[in-house]
Amino acid sequence: MIPARFESLVFSFLLSVFMSCLSTFVALYTAVGLSENFLGLWLNAWGHSWAVSFPILLLVTPSVRFMAKKLVTSPETK
Repeated sequence: MIPARFESLVFSFLLSVFMSCLSTFVALYTAVGLSENFLGLWLNAWGHSWAVSFPILLLVTPSVRFMAKKLVTSPETK
């Protein structure tokens, strides 16, 4: 197993894989439909998207978690 200190890295990696996969699929399907070279186009777009998504998630995840904690009330504060 992966040590807990890498949780943020693993979280960012997995989220970037899933989100870039789904968003490029939807965007490409909307733009070109199921063309005969859809799979190749999609894998190319996904690779480029993931290469951008992963580093961005590494940078913004701590800030987003902080903002989410500020927006959500805990049962102890009521």
